[in-house]
Amino acid sequence: KLTAALLALALAALTACSGGTQSAAPDTQSASSAPAASAESTESEAPAEEQIEEGSVVAASMNTITILTADGRELNFPTVDATVEAADGLLEGDWVQVTYRGALNGTDTTGVQVDRVVDLADHTPDIEMADADETVYTTGPAGLFAANSTSAEKLADLAKGTQLHRTGKGPHGWSRVEYNGQVGYVFGDYLTTTAPQSQPAATQNAPVETAFTDVDDVVYPIAALHIRETPSLGGKVLSTPDANTEWRRTGISADGQWSRVEFNGVTGYAASQYLTNVRPGLGATEEQETNETVTTTAKLRLHETTDVDSPVVAVVPAGTALHRVAYTADGWSIVLYNGETVYCATQYVTQ
Repeated sequence: KLTAALLALALAALTACSGGTQSAAPDTQSASSAPAASAESTESEAPAEEQIEEGSVVAASMNTITILTADGRELNFPTVDATVEAADGLLEGDWVQVTYRGALNGTDTTGVQVDRVVDLADHTPDIEMADADETVYTTGPAGLFAANSTSAEKLADLAKGTQLHRTGKGPHGWSRVEYNGQVGYVFGDYLTTTAPQSQPAATQNAPVETAFTDVDDVVYPIAALHIRETPSLGGKVLSTPDANTEWRRTGISADGQWSRVEFNGVTGYAASQYLTNVRPGLGATEEQETNETVTTTAKLRLHETTDVDSPVVAVVPAGTALHRVAYTADGWSIVLYNGETVYCATQYVTQ
């Protein structure tokens, strides 16, 4: 009987040990998998790393910037929520640095979030140019610079139709040219191989007179902006008021690039694309009612809604008078056209 009892106790103990081992295994596995799941969650919630692209400005507006990189890629970035650091605004030919989050798919910037755009005013890109040997002409007033940067010394103001000898062409949009015995650089968008039809090419280094159309409206700089003595990047800086200060605009240049302005007793010139009629503090889509006549400063599309992809109701030429009834902070004006309410870009109309 004693032997049977001892055998029964041993069998019970063996069964208990076996059951404990089997139940402990899932707990051990669960504990080891928990940190892995936590790490995966942390990784998915971490913000995307900042990426950087540099290039020459091809075009810029309040909502987008297009650049040509050193390897010839054209990238169109959304800049709606970006910080812009550019004392004269972003002008064609400026070398800029774009800091963004997300991934480019080739040249597709869909889904990319731009944090800031900085004008590298003191930087001249060291980019090899392909040799060229051809005659080109300026398509409009253009600057001849000592290097391939708008921050370089300006050697001359070239009139429309000036004949140049191009000796080099860079993937970032700049050309190396010869003019009156000087070697200089011109941004490529201002050059063509087609000779002017109506008049012979200009050959003298004469100053370019900039014509202005008189206006009278209130504008606000969207960033700290230079007011210069002349409508040129080489003009003496008279003042650099802060963003959102109220200025009086009295004129706009024929090409729309420069505005004649007044601020705190200072009269001078500033880059038009960084001036807006929209009062600071207005919500992005909030409509500010008004009742005024505005005039288009360029050929302009009138849309059905505040969406650049919405149907175009009409295309009106520069100088068209429209009745504006409201505007929004994100760059749209609500105007009346042939009795119909339509929408257009605020930056291309003036009071």
